Amino acid sequence: MDCIAAFCLVALYCATLSQSFPRAPSNIKASQQMSQSIDFETPENVRLSYRVAGLGSRFVAWFVDNIYIWLMMFILGVIFMVIAVAAESTIDVWFEDLVDSTINPEEMSEEEMGMRIAMFLFGIWIIVWGLGSFVYYFLAELSMRGQTPGKKMMKIRVVKADGFSLDPGSIFLRNIFRPIDQIPLLWIVPLLSPNSRRFGDMVGGTLVVSNDQQEISPLREQLLEQQRADAKFRFSASSLERLSAEEISTIEEFCERIGDLNAQRRMQLLEIMVPPLAQKLRVELPSKSEYDEFLFDLLTAEYRRQERRLG
Repeated sequence: MDCIAAFCLVALYCATLSQSFPRAPSNIKASQQMSQSIDFETPENVRLSYRVAGLGSRFVAWFVDNIYIWLMMFILGVIFMVIAVAAESTIDVWFEDLVDSTINPEEMSEEEMGMRIAMFLFGIWIIVWGLGSFVYYFLAELSMRGQTPGKKMMKIRVVKADGFSLDPGSIFLRNIFRPIDQIPLLWIVPLLSPNSRRFGDMVGGTLVVSNDQQEISPLREQLLEQQRADAKFRFSASSLERLSAEEISTIEEFCERIGDLNAQRRMQLLEIMVPPLAQKLRVELPSKSEYDEFLFDLLTAEYRRQERRLG
């Protein structure tokens, strides 16, 4: 019996068991719930649930991050002043040339020139602050998997709107719009938009969620708690990629229902599933007494592979 036919038979039998042991409905793909949680279903049929981060948590995280930015700007300012004192004559000449080329002091009064210089310095400060803020958020969210120090403290993070972890392009887009989102008149946007998204989130395709991600499958949670060293069978990422979504779903269904099967029926299904799987994964076929352990270790390895891809 080939691999496809074998898994169709097992899936059919598990579906029959499901009628006797009903499970919670799983029509949760990308559906928003009344409790401000949002659910996703990955291509591997892994169902994940996130709780949308509250605006209060996001504000506190933003406030904390701005303290870090102010400290960073203060340190850079001190460094700049030290350099300026060390090269005072060179900087004076450069600054005078810059002022002459942009302000033209001969055509205005001393008061007007002072105002222009103040505006000029304020403009430089805004540019430096904007760049510093962008660099801070970009590097933090890139290196901390969607978090900043403030977000980490508030246990929230940024994920893509499809539930997966951020990529550099999404981080760039959401943060390039940050100066626009900080205009006070636009603070109302997260209040009115679905899932409290600001303009940067909409453009970057991102979403701020609570970091307490909840797995819908209890089996998945139970297997991921096991230590890697406890696994008897090991599987490489390249071999796991050979599994189809249907095969993963059937293995998961079987492992969830294994306690409902008598010994004879369990071994019959294991003999249908395990040999084709071992051949497809190009691993050594275990002994029959280890078939069930083989499947559980395989599913655990696949869950861990998916964890590295998800947000």
